Amino acid sequence: MTDYVRLEARIRTICLLVLALVAAGMAAYWLRNVMVPFVLAVFLASVMSPVIDWFTLRWNLPRPLSVSLTLALSLVVLFLLASVVTTSVTELTEQSQTYVARFRYVLDQAIDRLPFAKERQDEMLERLTSEFTASIGSVLAATTNGIFFLLSQLTVVLLSLVFILFGGATRTDPLPGVWGDIDRQVKSYIATKTVLSVITGVLVGSVLMIFNIDLAIVFGLFAFLLNFIPNIGSIISTLLPLPLVIFTPGVSPSVAAAAILIPGLIHFTIGNVVEPKVMGDSLELHPVIILFALTVWGAIWGGIGMLLATPITAIFKILCERLEFTRPIAYALAGDFAPLMGQPARKPLVLTEASKQAMSDQVPAIGHHEEQELEGQRDGAGRDHEHTQSHQDAGHHQIDGHETEED
Repeated sequence: MTDYVRLEARIRTICLLVLALVAAGMAAYWLRNVMVPFVLAVFLASVMSPVIDWFTLRWNLPRPLSVSLTLALSLVVLFLLASVVTTSVTELTEQSQTYVARFRYVLDQAIDRLPFAKERQDEMLERLTSEFTASIGSVLAATTNGIFFLLSQLTVVLLSLVFILFGGATRTDPLPGVWGDIDRQVKSYIATKTVLSVITGVLVGSVLMIFNIDLAIVFGLFAFLLNFIPNIGSIISTLLPLPLVIFTPGVSPSVAAAAILIPGLIHFTIGNVVEPKVMGDSLELHPVIILFALTVWGAIWGGIGMLLATPITAIFKILCERLEFTRPIAYALAGDFAPLMGQPARKPLVLTEASKQAMSDQVPAIGHHEEQELEGQRDGAGRDHEHTQSHQDAGHHQIDGHETEED
């Protein structure tokens, strides 16, 4: 009966936790215009903190000056990237008719090989050409709207970022406790991911430039950004240049295939060989959990949510490790669902230092409570034993008295 009550309580708790998570997700969705700039500012602050600490500790600069230099360098890089993107989009707009002509040529070649399509060739060409032209216009419009939206949000992000950076402090020793673990793991993940993303973007952009593909620098930038999105980002980044590779004049089929396969091989090598070797199991998140987190946060916050899905899930896992009651959730995020059902874990969880300290802090408290109970039980048992022993001694004295009288 006790096991049944415990199982019922566990199921009830899991249901309440699911409802709480759904409510939190709805709140994050409705407050996304407020939360996304702030969370993005925190993310950028984590990226810039190592540079600020390097200026402060290596060059002995005051922290305000280090923050100002880092922000200035970041704005210069952002301005250069915006200039490259704007120039590339302008060139694409000017060359749109060239791509339309290339599209008609490829379509003519395809229709010539389909006898049943020759009767309606002109109609199909006009319809598909108009749709292709409209798609180019919609892509350019969406890109322009996205740039203006980012610029509108950039002010809020920059203000939040300035206050976060100037309000912080350069530490030579790590933060203690759970926030120290969160700070170390997230910064390590972001720093490693940033370096690998830069390498990926440079390699992909260089390959596309070698094959003379238009917008090669832009696609390299997309490869850098999308590499922060695990699994899905590399697929999108590989397929993104496909239309331009196909419809770029003068590109042979072999060159087009190489321009797609080589960037795909770069993404595969860095994502599946280099990154696991460098990062290891630092976050210890199951791939299915990462995909689920990408889907959920993408639905809540869009592309920014997908970008931040892995760090947010890692932070939630670290917080769940702190308490014995929520530790089964941490096991589930690592891919072991047995503790959620009250069964022993298949393998031990790799706990952070703060979680180990929390466990060691919880054990003495429980041991002290149990020790008090055991001490009370020992005292009660001792009193009972003394009471019984006194009765036995009294009985022995009575027997000895009778024996003396008889003698």
